[in-house]
Amino acid sequence: MKKILFLVAASALMVACGQKGQTSGAANGGDSAATAADSLVYEGEIPGADGTFNVRVALAQDSTNGFSLTETSTKDSAAAAPKTGKFEAVQSKDAKGFKLVIAQGDVRYFLQKNDSTLSLVDSTLTPAPSGMNYDLKLKK
Repeated sequence: MKKILFLVAASALMVACGQKGQTSGAANGGDSAATAADSLVYEGEIPGADGTFNVRVALAQDSTNGFSLTETSTKDSAAAAPKTGKFEAVQSKDAKGFKLVIAQGDVRYFLQKNDSTLSLVDSTLTPAPSGMNYDLKLKK
């Protein structure tokens, strides 16, 4: 019985020490898109109510489906903290895109126009009727 308790305690200790130095997001694979070398990175300037925003989206190309999204106002040069989470492929009629879930109630949809362009759209993957440019280009 003492051997079993010792093994359980040793296993718990190893698991606890193995996570040391990692953030909770890194431990869960949440920020894999920010660090993965095989991510697709899209960048562009998006219009907003308070001015324009520089937007950067990195989509991990592995099984984690992780993403990193950074939105920085052109009025405020301070870098915004990246938002991370999981993305999923979505489809609507003839359109394909991505759904980025940042938090409950905070979701972004991007239409995949072609191999090198994503466009910020609504949940139906329909481009904005205003005709304004919401495109992000693949960074090479």
